[in-house]
Amino acid sequence: MKITKARLKQIIKEELEVVLTNEEAGELFGEELEELLNEKDLEEKKKYKPSFYKAKEKRAEHLKSKGVDDDLAFAIADKQMSKAGKKKKK
Repeated sequence: MKITKARLKQIIKEELEVVLTNEEAGELFGEELEELLNEKDLEEKKKYKPSFYKAKEKRAEHLKSKGVDDDLAFAIADKQMSKAGKKKKK
């Protein structure tokens, strides 16, 4: 199975998000990676309509109030808002 460089970077980014914050990744692997991860975060925030992020944040806060771990709450909220059709590109 062949994998593109872009896909490999995406897989690594996703795995690092699960385990490390951008700052922690920077401490371990260098500031260049931390900057790259921060840029990707900014790109994502610009990618979708603001209503998606507002709905995702609201859902994640609800899940966290029920005792769900922060990272897991945001991951679940992202999937739920995507399925609800709120994840629309600008």
